[in-house]
Amino acid sequence: MESRLVGRDRELGIIDGAITAVAAGRGRILLVSGQAGIGKSRLAVSSLRLAKERNFTVLMGSSSPLQAGLAYAPVVEALRRHLGALPEAESARLLDGLHDIAGLIADRRLSPAPPTGDPELERTRMFEAVLRLVERITATRPALFIVDDLHWADRGTIELLHYLGHNSKRRRLLLWCGYRSAEPGGPLAALAMTVRREDGIELALEPLSDRAVGELVGDLMQHPPREDVLSKVTARAQGVPLFVTALVGGGEIPAGLPVIIRDVVLDRLQRLDDRARRLLELIAVVGAGSPQLLRAVWTDDGFDTVLRQLFQQGLVEELVDGPTLTYRVSHPLYAEVAYAELTVGQRRSLHATIAAALDRTDVLKAAPHYRDAGDLADPKRACEVLGAAGQRALDVHDAQEAVNYLSVALHHARSIEHADVIPELMDGLARALQASGRLDDAASIWDHAEAMAQSQGDSLRQRILGYYRSMLEAERGNVHTPMLPVQFESQDPPIGLMVHWLLAVRANDLARSR
Repeated sequence: MESRLVGRDRELGIIDGAITAVAAGRGRILLVSGQAGIGKSRLAVSSLRLAKERNFTVLMGSSSPLQAGLAYAPVVEALRRHLGALPEAESARLLDGLHDIAGLIADRRLSPAPPTGDPELERTRMFEAVLRLVERITATRPALFIVDDLHWADRGTIELLHYLGHNSKRRRLLLWCGYRSAEPGGPLAALAMTVRREDGIELALEPLSDRAVGELVGDLMQHPPREDVLSKVTARAQGVPLFVTALVGGGEIPAGLPVIIRDVVLDRLQRLDDRARRLLELIAVVGAGSPQLLRAVWTDDGFDTVLRQLFQQGLVEELVDGPTLTYRVSHPLYAEVAYAELTVGQRRSLHATIAAALDRTDVLKAAPHYRDAGDLADPKRACEVLGAAGQRALDVHDAQEAVNYLSVALHHARSIEHADVIPELMDGLARALQASGRLDDAASIWDHAEAMAQSQGDSLRQRILGYYRSMLEAERGNVHTPMLPVQFESQDPPIGLMVHWLLAVRANDLARSR
């Protein structure tokens, strides 16, 4: 069952007002714009229902990527469908004498008008013939003429629709045009500017509010969503209804990207030129970057021009926090797709370059990039930065983040045989694994650390590792497992005394439970 339209009460009120005006003989052109998936087509369906309730004739056509090279395709589709649904006598009456439209609508009852030798004149006469046809259609009943996905239409279609709207102010026609937000300087931007000057109606659809997203999720799931589910959907979809529907449609939120979201985003990204696509990918990898960082990593000329292009197209947004300015991809799912489309090698190369640039100004922010740069990062420096980041994560009790950083740091330390830091990294990683509940993995690390200490003849370290391992076994409930050390000695660190106390308490608890 189709979900109800939520969060668009204001827009529906404006459309209802336009329908009322048209019914009274005041023609209107209505432009509905917004990003992919924002709900333009859904609003068109609701507009159609409102118009039918008022006894409007409805004509509907839409463009598609496969019809991008077909002249006037959505107009032809709408007129053919309407004429084909009428009794033959009625359609013949509407077409009578409109020979200049024969090139647009192939119909055996129309003979082509004789050529004039002037293509511009013939085009104008065809536009006028379409206007006469629409005039006849609206003579008996008001009409709603919907053309959706106009961003895929040819320039001729846009010019013809403007001609119809401009010349229908005293006719009962509501011309409804939906398209993705127009690029500056294109024919759709020119159409929007003209419509504004001519007192037309322009609706730029914004993302749904968090409350409206909650209503939509509840409708899709057929029950009130849990707070954690709603929080995840809201964060990823950012108010785009198609993305909300794709994420929730199956009842469970997928870990990856639904195909429909990937297709929608890729269609947008693939229309960027190479430099704009590369800068968007760079910003997606950075996450949120200052102009200084982006310039330092950007290898082409024209940084400002390309950044302005992405900003004007709504793909990148500015974040201002006092004196600090950063740029990020405007929608998290666009960032996800841009990142996912990069090869592993491309991602690692960008992460390594970003890590090196950030290392000079903000080591903490450099850590995730050192982690994800793989073997392309300087292993010694990566080991230092990731070791420090892992220890910080342990200090703030973020065990999983500590595991992520310390495991990569240990890999780098082993690759360059950085023996001085390996024991400390192993200790930190084992404690992080234990804190995150991965006890078997932690035990494996302690075993390797103890074997290393034994091979080096480091008896004190063996005793300390024995204490750590005893704590792990206590957590497992194995308090009677023979572990070294069995006695506390004066040279042992304070952790030794704590472990003996912990084991005694734990053993007493288990005895009582039995």
